[in-house]
Amino acid sequence: MSFDFADWDTTELSEAGVWIQINHPKTGEPTDVAFKIASGNSKKVRRVRAEQEKRRAKMRQQTTENQHEELVEAAAAGVIDWRNVDYKGQPLTCNDENKKMILRGSAKTLTQVIQAMADDESFFPQTAKPSENGSAGISE
Repeated sequence: MSFDFADWDTTELSEAGVWIQINHPKTGEPTDVAFKIASGNSKKVRRVRAEQEKRRAKMRQQTTENQHEELVEAAAAGVIDWRNVDYKGQPLTCNDENKKMILRGSAKTLTQVIQAMADDESFFPQTAKPSENGSAGISE
């Protein structure tokens, strides 16, 4: 059986991103919050990981806190945009500082983002599928 490798090319969606629905951290129920995320294989995320490797090489010892901050940094690099994110009753702009604040403050959201970034199937051009941690392919 032959197949067309173009159907497996995740490059475009890895960079452009896909929308995922964020589930409620306590109930697991879907919310109206959505994050547009790039793949963990996107150029921006790989660049952040390379910078982390350089910093790690200079450190004498890696701490649990440093490891957690690296996860937050990489996940924040993968968040391209978001919808319906409020903080203390006010709409929150999607910028690097706010992305890190939200991901540091909500371990469940951080986990959903990391899992979605690693879900390669979500980044196939014609097969954006619902994932266990949200729904890929939410329309813009």
